Amino acid sequence: MHEAKKGASRSDAWEVPGLPLLSFVAPLVGFLLSVSETAGFLDEGEFVAQGVWLGISHPPGQPLPGVLFGLATLLPFGSMALRVGLVSAITAAGAGYALFRAAQTLGRALGPRSPWARDTLSLAVSFVAVLGPASVMQAVRPEVYAPAAFCLAVAIERLVRFAIDEDERAAVGAALALGLAASCHPFMALVVLLAALLAVGDALLASTRLLLRSIGAFCLGLVPLLYLPLRALADPALNLGEPSTLGNFLWVVSARAFQKNQGAGVPEAGSDRAFDTLFALAESLGPVTVVLAGGGAYLALRSPRARRAAWLLLAVALLTAGGRAWLGFVRHNPDALGYLLPAVFALALLAGWFVGILVGAIPDELPAISALGTALTVALALLAAAGGVLVIDEHGRRDFHEAAVFDDEVRRRLPDDAIVFAYGPQTIFQTWGFEAEERARPDVLLVPVPLISYPGMVDHLLREEPRLRDVLRSLLLTGSLGLEELQSLAAERPVIIELDPRVEPELYPLLVPAGALHRVMAEGATPEDVAAGRNAQLRAMQRLRNKLGPIGEMDARAKEALLVRLYNQALYFAAVGERDAARFTTRDALLFSPESPELLGLRDALQAEGKGPIDVSPYRLP
Repeated sequence: MHEAKKGASRSDAWEVPGLPLLSFVAPLVGFLLSVSETAGFLDEGEFVAQGVWLGISHPPGQPLPGVLFGLATLLPFGSMALRVGLVSAITAAGAGYALFRAAQTLGRALGPRSPWARDTLSLAVSFVAVLGPASVMQAVRPEVYAPAAFCLAVAIERLVRFAIDEDERAAVGAALALGLAASCHPFMALVVLLAALLAVGDALLASTRLLLRSIGAFCLGLVPLLYLPLRALADPALNLGEPSTLGNFLWVVSARAFQKNQGAGVPEAGSDRAFDTLFALAESLGPVTVVLAGGGAYLALRSPRARRAAWLLLAVALLTAGGRAWLGFVRHNPDALGYLLPAVFALALLAGWFVGILVGAIPDELPAISALGTALTVALALLAAAGGVLVIDEHGRRDFHEAAVFDDEVRRRLPDDAIVFAYGPQTIFQTWGFEAEERARPDVLLVPVPLISYPGMVDHLLREEPRLRDVLRSLLLTGSLGLEELQSLAAERPVIIELDPRVEPELYPLLVPAGALHRVMAEGATPEDVAAGRNAQLRAMQRLRNKLGPIGEMDARAKEALLVRLYNQALYFAAVGERDAARFTTRDALLFSPESPELLGLRDALQAEGKGPIDVSPYRLP
């Protein structure tokens, strides 16, 4: 069957020299010029640490990207964040090449007949998909979404080839790519796998030999998952979930820690999540492309030869978008855009198909109009490239520095031999990333409070510092830090706390501002200690504001991180009776969130006459 199809499709298989290579090289050059030299917010620092330490990142572990990150750190140039980011840049560009080949296959099925028109249209499709915001934001930072998207782009290309040409080798290749994608990001791979089974599952089941070969290829793609238990046995510096046992391994790869954040467990309404997902897709592709994709799907479904491929792409788009909407947290979330990349790829292919069908419908007897059709596809490729340049200029982050600015005010100014109880994921991941690269503060022990329940985390911390036992026991049993346990620990080592709504106000009398964080005083904080720390903290926050620049020019995640710090400091100052400092920090926080009911309520309480502490319980986040 394969040989017959191959022979039938060679009559118009000629391609324009250089365009396939251009689909890879052009995006790669843009990404290389814009890739971040510094680990930014969210979990970027964690992936830098994973590469440097050859560790195990947060569930689902991401073993294949972790190995690639580790190999990248062997490069003899650039910061570690830049080296790890190169993996994202190269794999994102590789996805462009895979999508070019997929668009070619679709073009050979339904048009256009002209190689120039077909290949320039394929180039336009590739550029639209990988030079949009969703892809560019993954290509220029140390993250796992670009490697996962590359594997899924290859899988989509192979599946399209199988659906159109019934090429059995393509089905086996798709299975291998899906297995590798599962070694990068199981959820994304599962969504595309379900779409594949819905669209071409009957063709696989029709041949036992093909089904067995595909299952074997998929299992081969899962081999990188063995990295998790094997590496965990060596107890690397980053070993989240400690997947050295079967139970822990399943806990990690199933991302059980995040399973509560889905469906009804997400605070946003389902309609809001769906709207945010559709808006994110339209923003990344452009509304016109989304409309054209609908037209392409309609026309393709009317063609017997293209119907299976159309169902495949529609299933990928709908299941990917639906899956992300189910998980929620789409708005202003670059990670959510990474999840949506398979849908972006599928819709771009369908949109290109629509244009290809229209151009291919031009009769050969009308050469002038046919030439205009080719000119249209060339113009679309140039337009997509120009749009990509603008997107890269907007989202490229080679000079990104906000995370480093926060690090200067946090980690570098810590007292010697400090134990830091960190609550913010950004603080935790930034600390790991910078320490992996610079190894500047090996004396500091970080306690990642939100990750305490991860398998193996408590044992790891106790191996580092046995005197943490009582504090960790209190944290596990009650969910909060114990006052007496902290005092005992602070009598032996400097103890620093990052303020958070989960820090009970009962602990505030022990705390003294220490730069951007707070230090636990074993005997309690005196008014003189608080006053001195207050002035130092306000100066530290002013330095931070000056380095970050005007509010309008700040990165969105920098704004969020600054808001969180100002809000928590305002609560602390109000609770300990430093009303002037509380008014100042509340006013600053309202610049970033002017409609926050908690901040507005605290502002009103501070405007009332009186002195001394304020009960901040009504103004704490739930």
